[in-house]
Amino acid sequence: MSAGAVAACQFLFNVPAPVAKKLLPKLEPRDVRVASNTMGYRDSIAGRRGERAEKSKQRIRVRRARTSLQKYICRRRRRERRETILPWGYRLYHHGPIEPRVMRFGQYLYRRGAISLGMLEEALAWQSRCRPRMGQIAMREGMISPREFALLLCFGYNDCLFGESAKGGKFLDDKDIAKLKAVQESYRRPLGRYFVIKGMLDERRLESYHDDMVHHNLRFAA
Repeated sequence: MSAGAVAACQFLFNVPAPVAKKLLPKLEPRDVRVASNTMGYRDSIAGRRGERAEKSKQRIRVRRARTSLQKYICRRRRRERRETILPWGYRLYHHGPIEPRVMRFGQYLYRRGAISLGMLEEALAWQSRCRPRMGQIAMREGMISPREFALLLCFGYNDCLFGESAKGGKFLDDKDIAKLKAVQESYRRPLGRYFVIKGMLDERRLESYHDDMVHHNLRFAA
């Protein structure tokens, strides 16, 4: 963990060094982008009352901090990929009968032998990346500050616990949480779209599998 990344995190999220060190392993590129945009907007408002030179310096600091953190996250992700050990069967396809139960589309595609387990996990990861964290949305909408986002993230929340953490800290109320969930859901992308984008399945084949899954689930829904 470089001193430069820690300092950039301290500046961008307005937190002390111990919190910055705990925050860095959890940061995503979008966290940094939203925080820097939020800070840039706040500084532009303040700049109307201050000097242009000071405003320009602040923008440069924000840009440098953003670049430093983005580079750190890229290095961290490369290291994590090198250290990842794929489980047995990750690249294998399923062979055998389809289980007599209701399934989600990704599960059905795997059980039909259309995709491997690894392809399914990659698609789920892609779907998750397309949907921003609730905390990112709250920060972007001005409901919480970058500092408050950092403190909540350091508590170790995930999406199912964000509302509880934010309410417990008096950052958000039930109405705010409901709004965030609705906005987050609007970013959800169909899982099957990943396989079309990557050229693994074409649209017609995907629709055929989807129709088959609907019939399968209707059969075993009762």
